[in-house]
Amino acid sequence: MSQPTLYQDVYFLILEEEGYEYLICLHANLTRQRSSAGCYIAHVVEPTSNEVIFFDCADELSKLRQQLDEMLERVGQLVFCYRDCSCFQFEWYPSLN
Repeated sequence: MSQPTLYQDVYFLILEEEGYEYLICLHANLTRQRSSAGCYIAHVVEPTSNEVIFFDCADELSKLRQQLDEMLERVGQLVFCYRDCSCFQFEWYPSLN
């Protein structure tokens, strides 16, 4: 069995918490291999290398990348999300664009 292909790019997920939806952009190494739950597995490049679950919001990676390119033009900054022992932690960084 071959190793899953890695993609280094910017991707996003939507986190729902207390009735609000948060758009979280990840600069991550994203594998094309899906988990049993149907989610992609992503490894965050910075600020840690902890594993996070990435929910695919498009049928194809090319469509997802196009959506991200359009979205980042409007957002202007990225949030890196990584797991602590029990919760998500957030840090803001300047846009990579």
